Amino acid sequence: MAQLCIALVVMVQIAWLAPSAAALVSHSVVERVVWTAVLLGGSGLLYLITLRLTGIRYTSLLVPPSAR
Repeated sequence: MAQLCIALVVMVQIAWLAPSAAALVSHSVVERVVWTAVLLGGSGLLYLITLRLTGIRYTSLLVPPSAR
């Protein structure tokens, strides 16, 4: 549940920083791809930082305890 809350907070932060679709209409496809990559990379980085600050190891999300 905590991970879901963290993910929602990160998504809201990224949505707040993202430019509107109308602002990107006049830009090329490459610029839109760059914006998407920056926002996805930034949201992933914020998510991992938040997990680390809350004490959740992100490696435990990749490998469940039953597989160890």
